[in-house]
Amino acid sequence: MKNLMKIIPAISLIILTIHSVAFAWERLPQPEFAQLNFMRTVDVEEFNIDYALWWTDSAACLFVGPFDAVFLHVEVDGEPMDAIIISDIGMNRLTTWLYKAPGLTGIRELQAISAYYCEDNIRFNLPSGLATNAINRQFDPENDVVWVADRGNNRIVELRFTPDSEGGKLQFNRTIGEGYLDKPIDIAVSAYGDADILTADLYVVDLGFSEGEGELLRFDVHGNLEGSWHNVYYPGSPLVIGELHKPVSVNCYPDTIEGRTLIYVTEAEDDPLYQLSSTTEEEPEFRDVYDLKKATYYPRPGGIAFDDYGRVYVANPDVGIIQMFGPNMAYVYDSFGEQGEDPGHIYIPSNIIIDTYNEICEALIVEYYYRQSGLQTYFIDGGWSAIKPPLGFSGAGLPKFGSESSAHLPGRYVLGNAYPNPFNAQCIISFSIPKESRVKIDIFNILGQKVSTILDEEKEAGEYSVRFDASGLSSGVYFYRLVTNDYIRTKSMTLIK
Repeated sequence: MKNLMKIIPAISLIILTIHSVAFAWERLPQPEFAQLNFMRTVDVEEFNIDYALWWTDSAACLFVGPFDAVFLHVEVDGEPMDAIIISDIGMNRLTTWLYKAPGLTGIRELQAISAYYCEDNIRFNLPSGLATNAINRQFDPENDVVWVADRGNNRIVELRFTPDSEGGKLQFNRTIGEGYLDKPIDIAVSAYGDADILTADLYVVDLGFSEGEGELLRFDVHGNLEGSWHNVYYPGSPLVIGELHKPVSVNCYPDTIEGRTLIYVTEAEDDPLYQLSSTTEEEPEFRDVYDLKKATYYPRPGGIAFDDYGRVYVANPDVGIIQMFGPNMAYVYDSFGEQGEDPGHIYIPSNIIIDTYNEICEALIVEYYYRQSGLQTYFIDGGWSAIKPPLGFSGAGLPKFGSESSAHLPGRYVLGNAYPNPFNAQCIISFSIPKESRVKIDIFNILGQKVSTILDEEKEAGEYSVRFDASGLSSGVYFYRLVTNDYIRTKSMTLIK
């Protein structure tokens, strides 16, 4: 039996690889939506103002501006439950909807609703994108977490969740990205097809302080900045093919063939959808761009989601549709939805969230709010697979700031990108070391001449940031090199005066 248990994962991996290879050669069928109303309660068909009035006699007490959601699969008193957490930018809070897991009908039974505003001293301000490392698997309250892009407070908030019969308890754990973020709007988790926490990263899209200053940033799971990118370059070339002016959403899907992660970013300026590719040791590299105007005359991209086969779903609020593409954006499907007033139509879909844990592909469509809109739920035929890609990662080892062991040690060497980059006069260089080391950071000009040493000392294991003052240097490209006994890494930065 023990040998059999060792063989099963290997067989699953082989099947998964064959499964993935098949996607590259065979066009998957058109995804078909059927309105299932899996969050329906009693005879109320839609989660709009009418529903809110029926539930509590107060339309504002549930949601005003729903933005994003995550599904957490938990147990309460030994019974399987689903906790659906929804961000509400209108009420500056998260609401948790606790349901019994769906039975044969696919419809859940609502148990409780609870609200969370964050810690008392700094409450949420425009809580936007949500993410969790427990994707399509059981949520472990001891080790797993939820992240929310707290847009108005320029930070990512990491939360613990403890399920209970009253809706569950969200608890502040720590913040990520303070000092680097200006209006973060969405966040995604990448494990590069690996369950190891040490190879995981968090991708954040940030609107920037001023119009046209959007960025894609990457942090490791300990909160260290690994890089930020505004320009989108042609592969292997300095040619800029696009810029992030107003990024809207980000999501990650593992490329199980190449052992990489595909990173999808929607952009509201000129309406492209960028596809990038990366591993944990590499900077994201442009792979493809799709002009959403090809699918509709009035595009405005929103949230991004994937089914088990890697098909891509993009919410389009201006036209009231969900645009759909094959894996790797290989082909275009007919869009789902039709803007109108008849029941069952989607109206202003700002986001789509897909979950396949319960052996069914469930899609939650979040809409910009008005009387006929709110939350709509669907079943997508053909979106569920018994063999799933390795999304998410194990939360074991995530730092718990409420415990005695709040200090956490990095699991690997990391040299972050200079921030900001390009910079004027000063920038911050961050790095992490997993053990005590002699650390040296030198700065070189484009001719390879050393112009400064900004650090040369013994450091204990941990995360650090140093400031580089370039006020005495001329504009141009410079290189900074981190050297320890076991690690050498060089990156570039641009000084503009």
